[in-house]
Amino acid sequence: MSFRQNSDSSRAWKIWMMRHRNALLSCGLPLVLLENERHWTYFLEHGYYTPPGFAEPVVNIDRMEKGHLESLLNVLEGTKHHLESAIVSRLSHLQNS
Repeated sequence: MSFRQNSDSSRAWKIWMMRHRNALLSCGLPLVLLENERHWTYFLEHGYYTPPGFAEPVVNIDRMEKGHLESLLNVLEGTKHHLESAIVSRLSHLQNS
């Protein structure tokens, strides 16, 4: 069933986010990004997030401090779920630049 699968996926995301929320906030990620699975998924795919009504992104990995990049990469690499995200390879590249 599609609904059940979506529900399980959503529950898994919520559990993961609860476990990693403080670490993600300490990486400089804004709370608005962590409160919604769609926002988080968009960020993982694109490396930035602009909330509706904003002209500029509230987070963009191309503009993050190197220490925050490293911390974010460590959090994401520690989770099988995120290893295939486009952002992981981009973070690795930025960290080594």
